[in-house]
Amino acid sequence: ILRIVIDWDKVVTDVEEVYRRAAFSIFGLEIPKKLFRKEARQYGIPDYLTKEQYEQLTALVYDNSKLSIEMPPMEGALDYLCLLLKEGHDITVITKREKFAFDLISEWFKQHCRDATMNFSRLEYLNVGYKDSKVPEILKINPDIVLDDDLEGLREVGEAYSQCPQR
Repeated sequence: ILRIVIDWDKVVTDVEEVYRRAAFSIFGLEIPKKLFRKEARQYGIPDYLTKEQYEQLTALVYDNSKLSIEMPPMEGALDYLCLLLKEGHDITVITKREKFAFDLISEWFKQHCRDATMNFSRLEYLNVGYKDSKVPEILKINPDIVLDDDLEGLREVGEAYSQCPQR
């Protein structure tokens, strides 16, 4: 049995698609998904959104449970996650969302997983907060596998493990 840590946004769920839809709904703008990057938090999206507009959009996306539950899964993510759960692996979903609850994750799975026999009660979650690093929490879990879109964080985890005499 493997201990696996999986990031929620952009690994399990396609949060950029929700941003795209919300930007069209609020501002009437068709913004390509690829522009919703980490840097947009600091500068906005040139030619589309100011920093303040981006912050407004972020608040809507992250604080609206309906939008969070409607987030489409990343291609293939749901099938593999369900397979890993069925195989009995220990999975922890980790996120930097400020307002995130296990109920939301469970509801998302109920809405999107086609396998009615799935038991999500073994799934664990961690909310580390937007401004905090996920790395210390990941290291406490001591996972075999980490799936995250944050390459900086993954490098930190790798460096921490490389300094351990044995894992």
